Amino acid sequence: MNQELVRKAIEYAVSLCDMYNNRIVITINGSGGMGNSTEIRPYCNEGFSFDPRLNAIIVTRTEGKTFIDTDSIKTIHCYKFKL
Repeated sequence: MNQELVRKAIEYAVSLCDMYNNRIVITINGSGGMGNSTEIRPYCNEGFSFDPRLNAIIVTRTEGKTFIDTDSIKTIHCYKFKL
């Protein structure tokens, strides 16, 4: 996926998290395996950022970091989490 588009999608997801008190779930679908996807839940203290030097999204969780190559990304979805 285009780096500029990924950066804008991440910025938009961050603004949605701020607007809805971090009650957003971000799903990133890649091209690996069988529909390889990663869910990011900011309300569970999971963070994410775009690093242009690595051409990757960095997902930070309590158990460590995950790097997602932007070239493998097919879609980025944001969902509002309901209690």
